[in-house]
Amino acid sequence: MQANPLGQRGRALEEMYFRKREEENLRKRIAANKRRSLGNLLQIDDAEVLDSLMEAGFNEHNHAAFDFVPLLELVWAEGEVDKDERRLILDFAHSFGLDPGSAAFSLLETWLTRRPSRALFEAWRMLAMQGLRGRELGQRARRSWAVTHALAVARSRQAHGSSSRRLRDVVAEIEAAQRAGAEAIAQAPQEAVA
Repeated sequence: MQANPLGQRGRALEEMYFRKREEENLRKRIAANKRRSLGNLLQIDDAEVLDSLMEAGFNEHNHAAFDFVPLLELVWAEGEVDKDERRLILDFAHSFGLDPGSAAFSLLETWLTRRPSRALFEAWRMLAMQGLRGRELGQRARRSWAVTHALAVARSRQAHGSSSRRLRDVVAEIEAAQRAGAEAIAQAPQEAVA
């Protein structure tokens, strides 16, 4: 008895269709797991922010570089980062807990030689306007400290004669995000203290 070639082809196409659906579902589950993992590490629940960060290349290995985004936007405001400033930022990053050779430190080094996208700063701003959220006090304090350092760098630049319009605009954006974040925290229900 001879096999039906049309029936075999139909079964093969059906198997291929279901295999593609399984692969797509697997990709979606992997992406959701990566988003959840990054969210846990950064202590961020906002899916839109997490998607933006993943698109910018953040992952579970380099997520600690996120706290340096406002500083990077400030130092790039005038179009370049000089070698002394680069060294100071990397020293600050090391004192902040980023180990030289780590993925986060390497990402920061890359951003100090090649300007990160503006979308990355916009993702940071969106989060900051929500109150620099982090579920743990330590995470919130680290983010606040990083912003304070970034603004100190801007003030130092301004004190040394650098007061370009772009620098002033970035400072204003960071300060506005901080104010909005403080208002969001003040209006949020207070967390129970254990």
